[in-house]
Formats: sequence, structure tokens, C-alpha cells
Amino acid sequence: ALATGAAAVSAVADSYGVLLVARLCSAVAQALLMAVASQVAMAAVPPARQTAAVARVFGGFALATVIGLPVGSLVGQAYGWHAAFVLVAALAGAGLLGVLVFCPRIPAPERADTDSFGGVVRVVADRPVLTGLAVTLLTLTGFVAVFTYVAPMLSAVSGLSPGWVSVALVGYGLGTVAGNVLAGRVPPAGILRVLPAPLAVLALVLLTQGVLLRYPPAALGGLVVLGAAAFVVVPLLQTWLMAQVGQAAAGLIAAGNNSGAGNAGAPGPGLGGAGLATGLG
Repeated sequence: ALATGAAAVSAVADSYGVLLVARLCSAVAQALLMAVASQVAMAAVPPARQTAAVARVFGGFALATVIGLPVGSLVGQAYGWHAAFVLVAALAGAGLLGVLVFCPRIPAPERADTDSFGGVVRVVADRPVLTGLAVTLLTLTGFVAVFTYVAPMLSAVSGLSPGWVSVALVGYGLGTVAGNVLAGRVPPAGILRVLPAPLAVLALVLLTQGVLLRYPPAALGGLVVLGAAAFVVVPLLQTWLMAQVGQAAAGLIAAGNNSGAGNAGAPGPGLGGAGLATGLG
């Protein structure tokens, strides 16, 4: 409901201040939805299918990127940015209806120790939980540091036209969908064995971007792999963290992990900009 209302207000906003508040409300709604949806997905399936269930939630997020970015851009260019938000409001409203009609009922968790501030601190301060949250924050900060500037890099370094830049971004989106599919095939007990592989791939692709971007086919392929590796890591970490704390605190830790992912959007672009400012290109 918050997402639908925020999009509707954005569609009729007549000042920057109103639009800014509406977008902040939209961000709150997205973070809340992803945390609660992950918790519902885990609770609605047997333990062996929990990774697949959480990956399917993030798969919806990935598909939204693949479809929403080009469609939103086309609608905005053809009819103005207000029209893009009208479309967003309609889709959010459909999502709201889907939640009300189809969301499975899950048993209420036992009373959580996280009902108090001290309980929250104890859960979050647990060493494995802190490690998992740090992996999310550090991984996505590095990812965002590069991805923020990917469109101008594809234009300036790879020499791609605006049309091919759009194709490259769609390729990235398809990679995120593929990553989610791969993540969904990992059983919960195997997450820690599998997780180092996509993290290493992500680090390697980021490290070699300076070379890959100089060759258009390699740049396109690297972007697909970048999306796939990132979206293997995210649902695996989310599932593992929620399993570490149990159902009673799963919502809290899912929200914390989503916050870590969101907060990567602040230092990431700053670090990327600082790197560009060194003059190394």
C-alpha cells in the first residue's frame, strides 16, 4: 500500500520536495517488502526448499529490473516522467491485490528475544551474523562502486551507442535472473560451500573491468556475469542469515541485511567517484 501510494503521489508531484518525499517512502516500502517477503517465503516451504523460495522473491526483483528499466525509460521518453510513475502505481496496485489474495498464511513465530533493544543487539552482534552482514555490505559496496558508472563507461571506453548500452543493461538484467535460478538450486546446508565461488567470480570481473571494457563483446559478457554473480550472492546470504537466527528473528535479520545492501548505495558511488578522480581512468 505504501509503494502504491508513493508512486501515485510521484505521478502527480508538482515540486521537487513532494517528489523527494514520495521517493523516500517508496524506498522504505521496497526495503520492508523484501524483508517481509523473504520471511514469508522461508516460512511457507519445507527447510530443504528455503533457498529456492527466497531466490524466487529476489528473482521477481531481478525480473523487475530487466523489464522495468527499459519499459519505464520508453514510457518516460514518450509521455513524460509523470506517465512512468502512473505505470508504476498501477503495477504496485496489482502487487498489493496479489498480496491480499494470494499471500500464504504462515504460523506466527514464537515470541522473539528481539522484542527488546538488548535482544536486537544480542542477535546482530553474534559473530556469524555480523560476518554475513559485513559480506553483504562490502560485496555490494564494491559492486555499486563500478555499476554506478557502467553506462558512461560503456559509452566512453567501449564506444557503444546508446542503443547498445541499453542492450548491455538488459544483458545485465538477464544475468541477474540466471543468478537467481542458480542460487535457488543450492540447498540450505550447502550455502557456505557454494558462496565463495560467486564472490570470487564477482571480485574477478570487477578487477578485470579495465580490460574487459576496451573490447565491446567482452564488456557485454562481463556485465552479464556481473549480474549473475551478484544475484547468486544476495539470496544465498539472505537465506543463510535468516536460518542462523531462526524464524522468530528472521524478519529482523532480513531487514538488517537489506539495510546493508541499501547502505552500500551510499559509499559505493563515492568510492567509485574517488577512484575516477585519481586520474587513472
